[in-house]
Amino acid sequence: ARATDVDVARSVGGSIQWEFTDAEPWHLVVTDSEVEAKMGRVENPALRLEVSSPEWAKIAVGRGDPRWALLTRKLRVHGPLAAKRKLPNLFG
Repeated sequence: ARATDVDVARSVGGSIQWEFTDAEPWHLVVTDSEVEAKMGRVENPALRLEVSSPEWAKIAVGRGDPRWALLTRKLRVHGPLAAKRKLPNLFG
C-alpha cells in the first residue's frame, strides 16, 4: 500500500485484488486520500491480478519484469482495459 500512487489507484475505479496461487488473497482499498492493504477477497474489484507470491515479490522489488510475467502467463490481469492501462503507473 505504501508503494502505491494514490492518484492512480483512485482513478482505477475501485479495489485491486491479488489472487495468489500459493497464498491467501489480498486487496487494496482505495479512499480519497489513502490506500490500505487488507487480507481476503473483495467483491467486484476494479482489477484482479493472478500471480504466485514469489513472482509478485520479484515484480514488486524490481527484480522481475511484469511484461515478461504477462507474456509467460505467470501474471494474469483481469478487469476493464482502461483500468489495466493504469497498472504500470500504479506502483511508484
